[in-house]
Amino acid sequence: MNLSTRSYKEVAKSYNHIAFGNRVRDIRKKKKLTQMDLCAKMVIDHDSGTTMDVSVLSRIERGIANITLDKVFLLIKTLEVQPNELLNFKLK
Repeated sequence: MNLSTRSYKEVAKSYNHIAFGNRVRDIRKKKKLTQMDLCAKMVIDHDSGTTMDVSVLSRIERGIANITLDKVFLLIKTLEVQPNELLNFKLK
């Protein structure tokens, strides 16, 4: 589904999407991984059939993408964190 620029801006305003994206970025950087490194690790380490390209990861980190639960689980496994670590932010 293609979203218009207006829709992306509306999604980007969502505090929860931005807070989640910030957590992903913070954990990734703490582990000294680039976006490209993390996406490559997802392909190598996990045979779930779920992958993520850099453009999707970038949109997640900026809070303008709505992701599936499969991708959340993939991030948790690839970043080697517990779910509560990734989801450690206040919802609004």
